[in-house]
Amino acid sequence: MTKGPFYLANIIGLYIGCMLTVQVVMLSAAACLCQAEQRVITEEQKEHTGPINPINTKVGKAVSITLDSNPTTGYQWQLANPVDEKVLKLISSEYRPPKTKKLGAGGKEVWTFKALSTGQTIINFEYVRPWEKDRGAAEQATFTIKVQ
Repeated sequence: MTKGPFYLANIIGLYIGCMLTVQVVMLSAAACLCQAEQRVITEEQKEHTGPINPINTKVGKAVSITLDSNPTTGYQWQLANPVDEKVLKLISSEYRPPKTKKLGAGGKEVWTFKALSTGQTIINFEYVRPWEKDRGAAEQATFTIKVQ
């Protein structure tokens, strides 16, 4: 049985078609996993979400708040309103990627503030897609900071 001149081209075309299909299926599965993943603030952080149980610190010390984050979904944490700069100053906010290599895995956003003077203030965060101005926050987190 002789094979025509297009036999090899057909085999290569089928191989490429199968590879593209596999990649599309893998990307679709990853997108579904990202959308299904819920945003959760850890139990340790939940104890500090109100004036009854504030985060206590001293003047001159830094306070870091760590929030689960997944920028592959387009969401990021933002301050819902400005911080009371008489009491706290925002030093930095950074994203720390996950240790896993899994597609769509979330990491952490770490927000660090410096205590400037005694007092109590509230920090409100919103988990938003910055370009969706008409949509509300997907999630909110509130922390009370007491500086002594």
